[in-house]
Amino acid sequence: MALSWSDNSYHFANFRAASRACRTNTLTNTSMRGPGNTRSIWNAELIMDRVAHALQLDPAEVRAKNFYTHAAQLTPYKNPLFQCNMQAVWAQLRARVDYERLRAEAARFNAAHAFKKRGVSLSTVKYGITFHGPDNHHGAALSVYAEDGSISVTHSGAEMGQGINTKVKTKRRSLRTACRRSALHLYQLEARPLISLLLRANLFVCTTARVPCVCAQVLATVVYKLNDFLSAEGAAYRVTMSDCAIGDCNSRAIANAGLTGGSSGSETCCLTASYACDELAKRLRPVVRAHPDCQSWGELIARADEQQVHLQVLQEHYTADPTPAFQYFVYAAACAQVELDMLTGAHEVRSVDIVYDCGHSLNPIVDMGQLYGGRTNNSSCLQLSRHLPGLSSTRALTTVVF
Repeated sequence: MALSWSDNSYHFANFRAASRACRTNTLTNTSMRGPGNTRSIWNAELIMDRVAHALQLDPAEVRAKNFYTHAAQLTPYKNPLFQCNMQAVWAQLRARVDYERLRAEAARFNAAHAFKKRGVSLSTVKYGITFHGPDNHHGAALSVYAEDGSISVTHSGAEMGQGINTKVKTKRRSLRTACRRSALHLYQLEARPLISLLLRANLFVCTTARVPCVCAQVLATVVYKLNDFLSAEGAAYRVTMSDCAIGDCNSRAIANAGLTGGSSGSETCCLTASYACDELAKRLRPVVRAHPDCQSWGELIARADEQQVHLQVLQEHYTADPTPAFQYFVYAAACAQVELDMLTGAHEVRSVDIVYDCGHSLNPIVDMGQLYGGRTNNSSCLQLSRHLPGLSSTRALTTVVF
């Protein structure tokens, strides 16, 4: 993974990267999800900083001159970029934070203080997503119960904190409109308890303190697909979230599942759930048309059961090895403002602004939480706090990783 991310967002005319495995006397471990990515991306950003320093240029300008700009450019591993939104993300960030003003304020502060200094830095990331190949073999099963029309949904994904089972409650048409492919999510983190997400379509502003995320992403896909079917057939009734529940998600229910990681598990499980809904709709369509007098989803399912319609569906998603390696990329850029005490090394992250292009979001609210966690996670990766034995106090000391 470190090699695949070693170019980050930049098109290097001459580029070569190699990896070597190191043997140690400790167990294999990783600091976070995406092993190797953070350090590899950091190296690409460091190259930009050193070039800017050597040429006495603004690092932001050096970065902008070296971005990937169009789909015709290939990564070092010959992957086309498809939709390359890096420049749009970059422009949104600079306009939002007023980069030139921040730099001028930092320069004035530094001139007035001998032992405290402020710095402003912009950085980027390009993250590849794949949902093909044997590692992304996923499945979903729908079981509809004739007694009351309740739906049990089982999928092959693993919940590990990304919210595959706890993502979407408010997936409505307005959210889908806001998150079309060109939309940009603006996420601002400051030294205040209030964390806000602003959708660029300006449909709503929400805060983590007010909006609960308690229902299933996969279930929302099922509800949306089935209601689309009912609406197309002219039925007045709808499926609700309370009609659905997630069943046991394990290898006994869905065999031969691939890994869950890199965002592909959520997408593929939703995709297979969507396939299952299409198949169920195909079986129910004659029943809906034969019984236009049905008043509820439960009544429709009861009629279908009377006609011996099979109400269980299993669908799988599997493709051959991916060519190219990534089916698309997501782009993000951040502006950090940091204050450093030159005598003690203590520092304060005054603000971090992140612009993130997440395409068709499965849930903007949870994406906000993922960005918040990612920012915190990477800050922790760059500097580790630990207690050293034998000290008179229990204060945490900071060890710089890089």
